[in-house]
Amino acid sequence: STRTKFAIPPKNGAYFVNLILSAGNRTASPQTILIKKRLNTVRVLNFQSPPAWGRDAVIYELYVRKFSKEGNLIGVKKNLKYLSKLGINTIWLMPIFESPTRHGYNPTNFRKVLAEYCTNADLLDLVKAAHKKNIRIMLDFIANHTSDQHPYFKTAYWNTHSMFRDWFIWHGRFAYDYYNDWDAFPNLNYKNPNVWHFMLKNALFWAKMEIDGYRCDVAWGVPHSFWKAFRRTLKSLNPDFLLLDEVLPRSPAYHKLQFDMSYDTDFYGNLLDVLNGKKPIFAIDEGFRKTVMNYPPGTLSLRYLENHDLKRFRKQFGAKRTRLAAVLLFTIPGTPLIYYGQEFGSTAQFPDLSRKDEFSPWFKFYRKLIKLRRKNRVFTQGELSKVQTDLPQKIYAYLRQDSRHQFLVVLNFDPAPQSATLLFEKGQLLVSNSEEGHWVRVMPKNSLTLPYKPSVKISLPGYGYAVFQLKKL
Repeated sequence: STRTKFAIPPKNGAYFVNLILSAGNRTASPQTILIKKRLNTVRVLNFQSPPAWGRDAVIYELYVRKFSKEGNLIGVKKNLKYLSKLGINTIWLMPIFESPTRHGYNPTNFRKVLAEYCTNADLLDLVKAAHKKNIRIMLDFIANHTSDQHPYFKTAYWNTHSMFRDWFIWHGRFAYDYYNDWDAFPNLNYKNPNVWHFMLKNALFWAKMEIDGYRCDVAWGVPHSFWKAFRRTLKSLNPDFLLLDEVLPRSPAYHKLQFDMSYDTDFYGNLLDVLNGKKPIFAIDEGFRKTVMNYPPGTLSLRYLENHDLKRFRKQFGAKRTRLAAVLLFTIPGTPLIYYGQEFGSTAQFPDLSRKDEFSPWFKFYRKLIKLRRKNRVFTQGELSKVQTDLPQKIYAYLRQDSRHQFLVVLNFDPAPQSATLLFEKGQLLVSNSEEGHWVRVMPKNSLTLPYKPSVKISLPGYGYAVFQLKKL
């Protein structure tokens, strides 16, 4: 409860303050706060902590061109009711800027919506309509490169004396750096301060339209120093702005005053290895441990089965294992992602969703999972505690709980039916015996109950799952 005082500069503005707590030879990690002074009002904001809403988010990655019959932002707006029914509360729009490619990941204009997707005004209308339904909007932000059709690059390519020549990285008259093996994606030169200024202005342009966050494409290709300036700039405008990095594989280096959330490549990779029989099921725990040990407190992890860069999960593993993995995804810590079409069990990478079957078993399944997660805060804020079993190579079980509520999740990673004994450790049970409570299965929904005691037997079908809730008597 130590207090410290320091003077705030008299001039109105935003000030970043680094606080370092020292005790003897020990020094805590610096904490950065943002102080915004305007007239006689002073606001103190924790600049370092991720926005609280990111922890409770269920993100839906949406490809505008194929999501509705209109194939544009107006079509997305018309489908907000559908997305609300599914239960998601955050939309990540894949690139919507002008670009010569259908995917849009090489922009020719960073401040103009692709004409096919309508206008900047239509994006603003979508944001306002989504906010009325308590849905947030995130954009894909490309900072690493442009398109080879971008006017700045075209000028630089043909004219070595162009003012934009040193905006890019050259190895000869016509030889230049580009992303991966795609020469249509020329890399920007971040040693040039004009590139910084340009990209920060682009970021602010959309953030001022009340966009809620950015998913930053190819974040590993851009210097850390730029991302720190990027964070300061956007958080000064809106401290609740969420920054998601695409860093593959994930790295804690990008969370030192840079990003709020990272792709959990460990979770995805380990889950695939488990399902392919390359690793034991306890490998799933590895990603959780890395997050706790290597990342700043409160770091958010984006966890997923699918996205636009990956093969559809059902296409790789079939329906049963996809449902098993989805139950895992929505009941562990982290922020879950749904890639459009996943809610229908799609096996196509870019399906046409102009018609949506809300009576589909897959839609009902994902809707139940999302509702379970959002209705019960233990899945977003509670502790995770592993439960021991007598079949540790086949059955994966864990508790999600706080001081008053408790859920038990049991997953069978074996293709054959299994009967296992769950062994609860001392302190894992919230009530002392079955006379005070019992387990009630909430998914799949039926009347099955289990006694609430230190040792419990359970049977599951091949690749089966069960989610139980403690009901106190």
